[in-house]
This record gives sequence, structure tokens and C-alpha cells, in this order.
Amino acid sequence: MLGTLMKYEFKAVGRLLLPLYGAWILTAVILGLSFRLYRTTSGIWQVIMTGSTTLYGLFSAAAVILTAFILIQRFYKNLLGNEGYFMFALPVTTGKHLLNKTISAVVWLFIGCAAAILTGLIISVADEGTQVFHTFAQFWNDVVRFIFSDGKSVLMVLEVLALAILYCGEVAAKIYAAIAVGHQWGSHRVLGAIGAYIGFGILELILVSILGRVADTDRISGLITWLINDADHFFSCQMWLLGIFISMAVLLAAYWFVTWKLLDKRLNLE
Repeated sequence: MLGTLMKYEFKAVGRLLLPLYGAWILTAVILGLSFRLYRTTSGIWQVIMTGSTTLYGLFSAAAVILTAFILIQRFYKNLLGNEGYFMFALPVTTGKHLLNKTISAVVWLFIGCAAAILTGLIISVADEGTQVFHTFAQFWNDVVRFIFSDGKSVLMVLEVLALAILYCGEVAAKIYAAIAVGHQWGSHRVLGAIGAYIGFGILELILVSILGRVADTDRISGLITWLINDADHFFSCQMWLLGIFISMAVLLAAYWFVTWKLLDKRLNLE
């Protein structure tokens, strides 16, 4: 049933975001070509360059804002709004509903980042031509050669990718938890959600401060210095990545549990 939920979720979000990303990429093509033609010709291309620059900026802002807005709206509308009566009548657990929304958010955040990188590359290639393309190809070949030079490099790349996925999931879980908390505020749900999100951020800072005081800073500092000065930095990188991974996983689990508890035990649909 989770697969069915994800299928309809991706279709619903894709109908809104994919055309937006497509238009964003198209404006990048126009902007890159207008840069090139403006240097070789004059007149109307200056106007086109100015207009395409403005249009690209607007689409960039719209892509960021609407991606966040749509993902938040889908969560609120499906699970806390009128559609919640239908969604929770399905033979699906609350946990699977949350998993569906979280996975969808992570995927669309990655797609949005990929679209941003692609637009930048398109502008560079369209503006500078094959020179940029060859430079990027050489850079990519160097990166691939480095990654597959040994097992440690492959492991590091996979770990960084896992951290990026975990971070996106933690961000989504934090937003969903704030919305779930704010939903308990009756007629001030938006303010409650904003307040809860700010409160979660403050709580994270307090926890970090407490952990820093509890830990033996001198011993940790000495250990870090030894690791950094060591000829082989692989172990030090692994320790840092492990610490970050555990911290993000704990936060994600905590936010996910708060959201699940409120939706499963204290659900108050509109």
C-alpha cells in the first residue's frame, strides 16, 4: 500500500513542480544564448538579456518557494485537512503515511537541487560554448577517477550521499513535526507551527551547548588534533561523518515520533 501512496503522491506533486522546473530550465537556455548574442550583436538582444535575466531570477525564486510550499501544503491538506478523513480511512498505518510524505519530500528536494545545477550548467555552456563543456567534462572525468581510485573514496562518496539524504529527511521531519504541533493550537495553527519550528531550532542549540559542556573538551580537542595531524585522514573523516550521521538520525527519529504521536493519538481534522 505504501507503493500506491507514493505513486499518487509523486503524480500529484509532479503535475505542479515538473512544469515549473521545465520552464526554469527553458529560461536558463534563453539567458545563456542572450549572453552570447549580446556580446556579438546589439540592439534587441540587450533587451532580451535584461528580460531573460529577470525572468530567470523570478523562476529561481518561484522554484524554491513553491517547492517548499507545495510539499508543506500536501502534508497539511492530505493528513490534517478535509482529505484526512479519506486518507486515514485507508488500510494504511499512520507511520506509512508519514513515510510516504517524507520520502516524497526528500526526492523532490533532490530533483530541485539537480534542476538548479542543470540551469547553471546550461547558462555556462550556452554562453561560453564548447569550452565550458570540455572543461566540465574534464572536471567530471577527474572526479570519477578520484572516486574510483580506491575503496575509501567510493565509501566516502556513498557516506556523503547518505548524509545528504538523511539531512533532507531531517528537514522534512522537522517541518512536519512543527505543523503537527501547531495543529493542536486551534484557531492559531499557523502561528503555532511557526512557533514550534523556532522552538525546535532553539532546543537543538541548547542540546548542542549541553553536550559540549558535558564532554571533556580538552580530551576531545587532543583526539581531534591527533586525528587531523595523522598522515591518514580517513579515520578522522569517518569519525566526523559518524557523529554527524548519528546526530541527524536522532533528530529525524525524534521529529518523526512527535509527528506520529500527534497524528495517531491526537488527530483533530478540520
